[in-house]
Amino acid sequence: AINACPVRGGKLKSVDESVLSGTPGIVGVVKLENAVAVVATGTFWRAKRALSRLQPEWDVGAAGSVDSGQLSAQFRSALTEPKAVTARNDGDVERAFSDATRMFEAIYETPYLSHSPMEPMNATVNLQPDRLDVWVGTQDAEAALGAAARFSGLKPEQVHIHNAFLGGGFGRRDANDDIAQAIAIAKVVKQPVKLVWTREEDTRQDRFRPHAVVGFKAAVDAKGMPIAWSMRVVTSSIFQTVGIPFPADKAEPPAVDTLESNGYEVPNTRVEVLLKNTHLPVWFYRAPGGNQHVFAIESFLDEIASASGIDPYQMRRKLLRGKPDWLKVLDSAAEKGDWGK
Repeated sequence: AINACPVRGGKLKSVDESVLSGTPGIVGVVKLENAVAVVATGTFWRAKRALSRLQPEWDVGAAGSVDSGQLSAQFRSALTEPKAVTARNDGDVERAFSDATRMFEAIYETPYLSHSPMEPMNATVNLQPDRLDVWVGTQDAEAALGAAARFSGLKPEQVHIHNAFLGGGFGRRDANDDIAQAIAIAKVVKQPVKLVWTREEDTRQDRFRPHAVVGFKAAVDAKGMPIAWSMRVVTSSIFQTVGIPFPADKAEPPAVDTLESNGYEVPNTRVEVLLKNTHLPVWFYRAPGGNQHVFAIESFLDEIASASGIDPYQMRRKLLRGKPDWLKVLDSAAEKGDWGK
């Protein structure tokens, strides 16, 4: 069982392991750079109970004073910063705004979100001088093998990955945090190690869905239909966290997904993104970008429709004319949902 620093980037300062002296079944207490683990024989429960008796002291660093309110204020403030990257720019948005019958503005915000798989992160390793066996549920067995080789110092051909069922992945099970920890612990205790994160540890130590703030402006005509809109999203870079090279002057695809590619025929459309990273690692998850942005753009359309006295279904039908595939989905949803009743 393991307890890593609750603040990302923090370090383990000290821990008094004497409180476990004489406790039966304890193999040892392993101190890592940013975590403490208890290894016990028999059951995870025994290790977990022993770990709960430790009171580690952490060096949380500057990030220890950061809270969600501060991050929200920073992201919202960035909506007016001048250094955004343009992902899409159709027509003349500013001219359409100046000629508008009516303007709408709204801001939508979605928080960091844990992957929360049903099965928390875990890995079992048997590290020997010339061979490493790893039992793990991974979404990328080749990456897991490469990582295990690096962490252990063995050659890739000496590493054997036994891929298990995932227990829920959603993009989370390819970062190899659990494998790295299990190998580090096994190096100390010189025994096979089965490492299981608690639900609390899994939530605290996740690589999260990014925090995102999307600011909208829209102009409508005399009938209340959108003729121009601008969207600016402030979020964190998944590519930078994962280590995927990408040009700084281009819009990172997950950061603008479904905003840039929305199918609505609004002749003047501008989509911008400003990346703002924090101490929290962000990662891939189900439908990166769209996971947050669909909520934002569809809610904004609903607000315009409501204020304009237009049925939101019919507004979407007009904005999707000429796109039979999109319309089929929309019409099917309306039919199955008994829209209008």
